[in-house]
Amino acid sequence: MKNKNKFRILSVLLSCCLLVCALPVSAAAADNTNYPYVFVHGMMGWGEYDGVNSLSPYWGGSNGDMLAALEEQGYTCYAASVGKVSSNWDRACELYAQLTGTVVDYGEAHSKAHGHARYGRSYEGRALLDTFGKTDENGDLIKINLFGHSLGGPTVRLFTWLLENGSAEECAASGADVSPFFTGGKGEYVHSVTTWSAPHNGTPAANILYDQLPTAYLLAFMGNLLGCSSMSSFWDYQLEQFGLTSVPDQGITAKLNLAGIVRMVKSNDNCGYDLTIRGAKALNEMIDTVDGVYYFSFTGEKVDLQPDGTYKAQKDMFILFPLLSNKIGKLDGEVYDGVSLGANWRENDGLVPVISGQAPFDEASVFYSDAKDETLATGVWHIMPLIENFSHVSYMGMDTDNFQYLYEEQMARINAL
Repeated sequence: MKNKNKFRILSVLLSCCLLVCALPVSAAAADNTNYPYVFVHGMMGWGEYDGVNSLSPYWGGSNGDMLAALEEQGYTCYAASVGKVSSNWDRACELYAQLTGTVVDYGEAHSKAHGHARYGRSYEGRALLDTFGKTDENGDLIKINLFGHSLGGPTVRLFTWLLENGSAEECAASGADVSPFFTGGKGEYVHSVTTWSAPHNGTPAANILYDQLPTAYLLAFMGNLLGCSSMSSFWDYQLEQFGLTSVPDQGITAKLNLAGIVRMVKSNDNCGYDLTIRGAKALNEMIDTVDGVYYFSFTGEKVDLQPDGTYKAQKDMFILFPLLSNKIGKLDGEVYDGVSLGANWRENDGLVPVISGQAPFDEASVFYSDAKDETLATGVWHIMPLIENFSHVSYMGMDTDNFQYLYEEQMARINAL
């Protein structure tokens, strides 16, 4: 009888232990988020609306479709297609239209200031996702997580800031016809922002290409040529606001437009200007982080430290980068746009200095640690550990096959917030 009582007591104790152990697991699972992930490409990039993406995905390259692989792991992923060489403002407006399934509205004030059409193409009936700004069956808001590579970084920063703060200038200029994008009060639509090699503070590479070489004219001209052909649906520059490209599936309506090319470049409403030191500074003076949104930044380096303290591009760096990388690696007080760039700007990934990719200089930031007692805060940049031997295009899988783990770890980290 005593043995039976002991067995019953042990059974009860074991059941209690199992119940107690199960509680934290259930609570943690209930706290996890599984919001959709929206990926925003960099300069000259592409997404789901571009035909080239089915042949060579921007996110994955020769390694295959990374977003499809992440979907198989249970993540919901979308690849936006915004202007290849457009400004952060125009790209943010295009992203909003894609997410909401509406007509692109660049804003009355902005369009007049930069000499282009106010409205762009329509995404009605073909929104990137159908849950943006909506609630689930429990009445909870279905937020999004934003991933921005390179130029996509400042684009998603501006997008998030405009969602929350709107634009008083656009509200005044448009009156009752103002886009909901510019009315603010929607910052809660975004759960997190993660940037991958983003030039938050600009890059001297852009100053060299934009100020010293006619690169901006060349890129706009290329966009115009493609926009005048059937290739526009394959790799779409999305520059119809300047009259440079046709809208895919609507026939070839664009023509060679030299005046439009000059107007686009001279207006500074393009990515070449936005990537310069002065362009990045202008954006940073306008926007800030949004309370309630988590911010993360990833940076890499693909250079070797030299005995004299300079950096030299590694031999296997992507072929287009070494000249610019070595120029950055030798910075010694050169002045770009009134800013003296010293030795702390030298380490780079081929295009972007590490210091620029970490966080905007005027926004709160902390260096991330894997310490278990670390508390992640909203409205603050969490600078992730530097990735060694990782170039600017490694995040796309262009020169490596060991990159997807970064996204998997980051998505797991975000879902556990």
